[in-house]
Amino acid sequence: MKKFVSILSAAILAASAVLPVSAVGESAQWKAGNGFQIDGANSPVTITETDDGIQASWGGYYAAGDNWGGIASKDVYDLDGFSIEFRVDKIPNTGTDTWMSFSFLQNADSFYTGGDFSKNLGIQNLVRYRGNNNDDPYLDNRGPNGWDTIATDNNAAFGIKEGDTVTVSLAKKGDKYRITINGVESSAEYDMSKVAPDGKAHFVLMASMKDSPKDGFQFTITKINGQPAVAKPVAEPTTSAATSDASIAVAALCLVAAAGAIVVTKKLRRA
Repeated sequence: MKKFVSILSAAILAASAVLPVSAVGESAQWKAGNGFQIDGANSPVTITETDDGIQASWGGYYAAGDNWGGIASKDVYDLDGFSIEFRVDKIPNTGTDTWMSFSFLQNADSFYTGGDFSKNLGIQNLVRYRGNNNDDPYLDNRGPNGWDTIATDNNAAFGIKEGDTVTVSLAKKGDKYRITINGVESSAEYDMSKVAPDGKAHFVLMASMKDSPKDGFQFTITKINGQPAVAKPVAEPTTSAATSDASIAVAALCLVAAAGAIVVTKKLRRA
């Protein structure tokens, strides 16, 4: 009887071993914008989990914060010491008013301009280009309490191109925050004591270009605070026909073994 139980246990373990294991994706941690409007309709933002990280793509041009292309972290992060690394997979190389922005905001949503700024307060840093060929770059620093520019930084390091890897970090110096992009620290100082008294905010990545195609921009977030943006998932094997047959055979074996156990038990009781 003990020998039979051992065989049955082994069979059950074998059956469970061929069952697929589902991996939970990290893309659920990011909110997709509802899309800039192109030709009168919202152009969708897509988020995909890849081996490299969280990949997002969109297109279009900013007109108002209610329609936006980009992604926002659903979680809030500590502002002091925050860092994020992403790869620029695609960006239009010519166009009017091309920019990408790195924001730290109260809500997981777009920033707003002008009189609507108070709808989502925080830090906005926009890499912009004075030319129409993504040349003569500068950093336009705005916020945290209004849309006015508080500082403009000119540096070739802000000339982000397709294929580049970009690192954005934030650090508190004294009672104010300073942003660093690709190793170059901005001259802007941000007092977030009223906007984010707990020292936390959502990170929002956006990009825009006039006359941008629907899939004009694509970014892959690879690291957050030095850690991979996507945890390495448990492999989820594809169930082939042979695997399915093996599963059925093992299940059948378990049923036969169980039936045998019942017969043996009855005989033992009669004896």
